[in-house]
Amino acid sequence: MKNLQKLLFVCSAPVALTLTAAQAQTNYLGGTADLDSSSAWSNGTPSGQTATIAVDGSNLPRWQSSMATGTIINHTAGTLTFTAGPYNSYGASNVITNFTYNMSGGAIVGDGQEFNINSHTFNFSGGAISSDIQFRLLNGSVMNISGSGTLTAATIGNSAGTMNFSESWTGFIKIADLDAASWKTMLATTLAGSTFDGVAITEANFDDNFVVTGSTLTLVPEPGTYTLIGGMLALGYVMVRRRRA
Repeated sequence: MKNLQKLLFVCSAPVALTLTAAQAQTNYLGGTADLDSSSAWSNGTPSGQTATIAVDGSNLPRWQSSMATGTIINHTAGTLTFTAGPYNSYGASNVITNFTYNMSGGAIVGDGQEFNINSHTFNFSGGAISSDIQFRLLNGSVMNISGSGTLTAATIGNSAGTMNFSESWTGFIKIADLDAASWKTMLATTLAGSTFDGVAITEANFDDNFVVTGSTLTLVPEPGTYTLIGGMLALGYVMVRRRRA
């Protein structure tokens, strides 16, 4: 009977995902990792689940727990909003390879709450993260940044980990209390070991790869981008001259 129930669970999973997506819930894929009968996180904090999780979207009061070894979260759409506590889950035994969060779309919102990447690997290739309190990278966590992902926070707290940027990144990170000098120190010293395209970020090469406008960090545009912009300006100038003639 148990085997039949497991078979029915697996077979019905695609249907369940289709139905619950409209209800903005968060669902697990694989195993028997239901948090409650409706596969929602609305009843509390996920803990001790070895499974792959797909995020459709949900509102959580808080999420602070040790995630079981092998837990993977794939966040592709939907918004997770935290209102009464931080996003602060961590890999089992504080080992970063025990828990991986892959975010390629959707949003994580700390509504008066912190966003902490704590003892896990966070692959950030899309979507938006925001906290009106602070962002922290804790206990040797790794944040791999590519694609179009954006992150905004009021401040960055006491941090220990690495941020690894891909040259394909087109997004931005805005930490309201960091200026250009502070960003340079943060990535080169505080988060020593952080990389750009596999090369360690230092104070000497920071300006070659990054631009800080106000408190917003982006990548230096590729030379081809400048060429394209120059070509467009030249074309516009020619068109204006022709019209005047």
